[in-house]
Amino acid sequence: VTPSDSPKLRLSNFEHIKYTHQMIQSYLKQAVEKQQKGVNFLIYGAPGTGKTELAELLAQSAGLNAYNIAYMDDDGEVIAARKRLNHCQFAQKLFIGKTNTLLIFDEIEDVFVGTLFERSIAQENKAWLNQLLENNTIPMIWISNSVNCIDEAFLRRFDFILEMPDLPSKNKAELIRNLAGDKLSVEYIQHFAKERSLTPAILDRAIKVANQVNLQDKTFAEVLLSLFNQTLQSQGKAKIQPLV
Repeated sequence: VTPSDSPKLRLSNFEHIKYTHQMIQSYLKQAVEKQQKGVNFLIYGAPGTGKTELAELLAQSAGLNAYNIAYMDDDGEVIAARKRLNHCQFAQKLFIGKTNTLLIFDEIEDVFVGTLFERSIAQENKAWLNQLLENNTIPMIWISNSVNCIDEAFLRRFDFILEMPDLPSKNKAELIRNLAGDKLSVEYIQHFAKERSLTPAILDRAIKVANQVNLQDKTFAEVLLSLFNQTLQSQGKAKIQPLV
């Protein structure tokens, strides 16, 4: 396991799902106080919408230390799905008695996705995984881009299942303003906030890069527009047009 990074976003950035994340917070705090077993949350949605950030914020707001189930080893090699599950079980034993701990299992598709010719790791170990979801002593947040690959038998064992929607333009504008400071005009903040393709992850990375490059004869908005469009083009999405 590896300690989670400090979240870059704030709970105010998730105002559009405030009621849901407040319910999760409340349930999580009570479950930790009661040392309840089998506490599991599933967050799913399109890449870059802030799923991992929300998981880290939920841990932080509950006063918990969050740890990720690592997906690569010390040599940078990818850890196989079966081994990640074993690490998850070992982490549950490792943190017994640590009531201020939460585990985050990100990118769970490699555990639950099978092929036409081969069952998924989850299906091959269905009884074992059901047992884990029902008896884990350390609360867990599982993160996926989709739930289509997850068997109903697993889904019904999660306490909360949250689909992460895209940020509404109002919240996206606030995020852009926080990241860019006074380098963007109000007009450009609103212009970028209306673009559904610009996820929090794309915004964070592009603005971080723009803050560190030599603008030369270009404005901050022009550099940012170029960075956004390079990413969107690589994803097969429409470019953003500059303001006239």
